[in-house]
Amino acid sequence: MKARKTVKRYSISNTRSPLAMLGGLALCVGAFYLLLCFATYNQADPSLNRATSNHVANAGGYTGALIADMAMQVLGLSSALLVLVPLVWGVKLLTGRDVSYLWLRFVLLLVSLVLTSGLLASFEPPASWSIASGMGGAIGMVLHDMFYHTFRNGWFLLAMG
Repeated sequence: MKARKTVKRYSISNTRSPLAMLGGLALCVGAFYLLLCFATYNQADPSLNRATSNHVANAGGYTGALIADMAMQVLGLSSALLVLVPLVWGVKLLTGRDVSYLWLRFVLLLVSLVLTSGLLASFEPPASWSIASGMGGAIGMVLHDMFYHTFRNGWFLLAMG
């Protein structure tokens, strides 16, 4: 009997697409820029909620100061996920692997940002923390207060049974 030959089918996922690798490089560069902006965050930098004549101390420039300030005010420390997750996606694309279900992963990233903000809001920030809304940012503070007041109510606990 003759041995069967396996035929390798051509697929885009089997090849290292230059366009996908370029997208991975762009994700890695963007993640590094965000890391640089977050690492050099200074509350005294000019931003949308702070008018000052100080020079920008952020390594990302004025745009980096705006991005870092908005992310820290709204999301708090969970904004670190905005660096880690795209960096992992970029490395996967650079090495030729596929990022499957990208739309689902993006939606889950947004959900995890919100839930992580709520979780971080439950921790007491250190005395040196410069953001008034706490470690979870404004979203975390709203979520924490909403769930705290909901579950603290005795009638809610009786209704849940």
